[in-house]
Amino acid sequence: MLDVIERGPVAIVVVRVLPHERAVLGDAVGQLLLRGPELLLDRLAGLALAGRRGFEASLELRGARLRGRQAVPGLGQRRGLLGELRLDRLCARRRLGAARLVVGVAGSELPLEGLELLTRGLDPLVPPADLLAQVRQLASRGSLRTRDVKVPAGLVDHVYVDPDQWQTYITRDSPYYAGSQRRPAVAQDPLPLDVRKVIARRSLLEFPRGAICNLGFGISQLIGRVAWEEGITDQLVLTVEQGIFGGVPVAGNEGGAGFNYQAMIDQPYMFDFYDGGGLDIASLSFAEVDARGNVNVHAFEGRVRGPGGFPNISARTPRINFVGTLTARGLELEIDGGVRIASEGSLPKFVPEVAQISFSAKLARERGQQVRYVTERAVFALEDDGLVLIEVAPGVDVERDVLGQMGFRPRVADDLREMDHRIYSAGPMGLAADFAAAAAPDPAAAGTAS
Repeated sequence: MLDVIERGPVAIVVVRVLPHERAVLGDAVGQLLLRGPELLLDRLAGLALAGRRGFEASLELRGARLRGRQAVPGLGQRRGLLGELRLDRLCARRRLGAARLVVGVAGSELPLEGLELLTRGLDPLVPPADLLAQVRQLASRGSLRTRDVKVPAGLVDHVYVDPDQWQTYITRDSPYYAGSQRRPAVAQDPLPLDVRKVIARRSLLEFPRGAICNLGFGISQLIGRVAWEEGITDQLVLTVEQGIFGGVPVAGNEGGAGFNYQAMIDQPYMFDFYDGGGLDIASLSFAEVDARGNVNVHAFEGRVRGPGGFPNISARTPRINFVGTLTARGLELEIDGGVRIASEGSLPKFVPEVAQISFSAKLARERGQQVRYVTERAVFALEDDGLVLIEVAPGVDVERDVLGQMGFRPRVADDLREMDHRIYSAGPMGLAADFAAAAAPDPAAAGTAS
């Protein structure tokens, strides 16, 4: 949501963004294109490029011709992490002018890289501003372990106490997310067997035992839950860019949280790890894929959504699964040991040429990366001549259901295989047994060694 607050010659623009709505900041820029001064556009564009989730930022602009209160399409009207604060009423600013306000958000399910955000607000090239921190409760001075302090009190100008602050958007308080307790492995209802779970399952089959993995936004977030159902989360190191390292990252409106993790790492350090090539494999979403194997995730259907951490993760990871449906808009499947297309999607996602390149297939080949494109009915591999169809789902007609729904004709592998039937069946796939078999010593090798 955008709030525009006029105060004499100064207008304050407050942008509230929910965690799963990071990419919609491009809409905010578009909405203000004809109304806002260039400075505002630059700042909002910078926030969009930064790709941060779950923040509230404020900009003050002298002489801005901005009026009223606007709801930007896609941003919604729900309560944000800072509640419904009106900064013009709650912040008695000592310094008025063209100022930037950096807001710290405290949440025990995610690490708070407060000092990094704060130092941006103290940039000497940026006019001074106050720091507002939201907390659930106050602590007596000196009662906290000094090594647990993320933002020193001397740097905070205003504190807003919200005793009803929730840990995530749908969980009030979870000791598992906070890392104070470990969730026991007890029986629970599995995820419904739908198109998203089918794709997540197939992507998970690419994860070797012991691998350090990244789970991207969207369908890939479900991999943590699928691995939990299969009982193999202790044999993989699943990570997400928000800082969860190991354990079980969660999905949906709680994306970024997790439980039973090995460590919770500050997000900037997690990206240092990714940039340094620390991952073995990643599962990331795609919006468009073209004949060369290029992927677009950041600008399509006339909207700029931003790439987030996608470029960092995809650049240095040796094995990548790009996941998504073959078509979109109206796609309906019947899943029972295979796939039947009940209603085909009207929007092809495999196109002759992507609108924008978020992932370069040419660079991937130069780096020697192994790339798979995983859909609900087919799997493709990146080869020297572009995409190659290597697997199709049981029950699928290759010409009608796969090649006929693409904007180009990929090469079909000579040894075209059928996708694993277990992906499309109810109940666990038995991956724990697969991992145990992979870890067992080879009797033939043992005999040779003796």
